[in-house]
Amino acid sequence: MMSRLQRIVIAYPSGNTTALLFDPRQHEDRVALNAGIIRAWKAQAAGHLEIEQCCLVTQPRDPVAVTRVEMFGGEFCGNAARSAAWIACGGDDCDGLIEVSGVELPLRFRVRDGRVAVEMPLPHIPGLVTPVAEGSVVRLNGIAHLVVDSEWGDVESAKALLSKLALQGKYGLDEQPAVGVSRYDRQSGTADFHVWVRRVATLFDETACGSGTSAIGIAAAAASHSSVTLNVAQPSGESIASEAKYSPLLGGVVSSAICGGVTVVYDGPLDLT
Repeated sequence: MMSRLQRIVIAYPSGNTTALLFDPRQHEDRVALNAGIIRAWKAQAAGHLEIEQCCLVTQPRDPVAVTRVEMFGGEFCGNAARSAAWIACGGDDCDGLIEVSGVELPLRFRVRDGRVAVEMPLPHIPGLVTPVAEGSVVRLNGIAHLVVDSEWGDVESAKALLSKLALQGKYGLDEQPAVGVSRYDRQSGTADFHVWVRRVATLFDETACGSGTSAIGIAAAAASHSSVTLNVAQPSGESIASEAKYSPLLGGVVSSAICGGVTVVYDGPLDLT
């Protein structure tokens, strides 16, 4: 039986192809819907960009926010937030607040000259950054990342480590909605990202990752005891800027934001089969 989704937007935020579903229905079986959207888009746009993640865009719970983003896995995603903010503003310059799953309070965003910046959700508890044997664990609200140096291991080693983090509970990360391993080369400024989303039970090799990029900046600021701004080259070939502010008085990172471009690839209906 065919089901038509009346409006779905396929966005390309710095390479992290994201499906944003505008639908008043609350789909409970998001695992099946996630697979159906990816399959339908692949059939409709053969040879085009493949979808890496899906989210539902709904009315915000707090009227101060312009919109709400619900990731299908309930996790936080900075690139989905940037995409939804871009759509809500019609690509025009604007400032506002946006709600995102995995985060209790709305986040600040800004659209300027075709680039979208969004505040990252830092937990108001100790332990934002924890040094570990492989690198640094950065715990954001809604997702945690282990930031490692690119020389630590190859991609397959990173995936094996991610399995230990997400499925075996290494460093107590087994209860997180999403867990990632972000490998960063400080000399070239390049990174690769691997993320496990619990609710949809899927490992993604991200072509771009906002939260992972934020975690790289946060880890660098914590290590240097100073504020940093890094332009991190994504696997897609595009870049996302990560800004982390460090407070010597408080002895830690007090804020983080990411910024990058967003392109809309498709905006219209999609037939699921």
